[in-house]
Amino acid sequence: MKLLYVIREVVFGFGLAALVPLFAYWAAQIVAPQPVEYPTWSEKKSEEQRRVEHEEYRKSNIERSRYVFYSSAIVGILSLLIAPFTRIASLSVGAILGGILTLIWGYWSYWDQINNIIKLVSLIAGLLVIIGLAYYFARREKQY
Repeated sequence: MKLLYVIREVVFGFGLAALVPLFAYWAAQIVAPQPVEYPTWSEKKSEEQRRVEHEEYRKSNIERSRYVFYSSAIVGILSLLIAPFTRIASLSVGAILGGILTLIWGYWSYWDQINNIIKLVSLIAGLLVIIGLAYYFARREKQY
């Protein structure tokens, strides 16, 4: 019976961890849909026309990556902030894992466009949040 409980908790945790990044993705998809298709190479198009199409695609992709970054930052941070208040272990672990994965995905999609100072400050903040959560959960476990 105990094994079944552990398996259920792990499944719920991983389920939540998978759904948090998907939620951030679809939130960004609603605001800024992914560019329909990459410009194709055609003999009928001039070099200038191909260059313009490629540049338009690149700009729209960067714009979309910005929305992915912001939506994943908001959802990821909210997920990490909600985790300590959840008394159910599987939901708490799922919220933490989902928040971390969402933040990683958001930063990954927009990393080349972010200012180096913002990169450093946000990485320090992320490190402090993770350490703070680890201490919080360690102290909470000792109380029970």
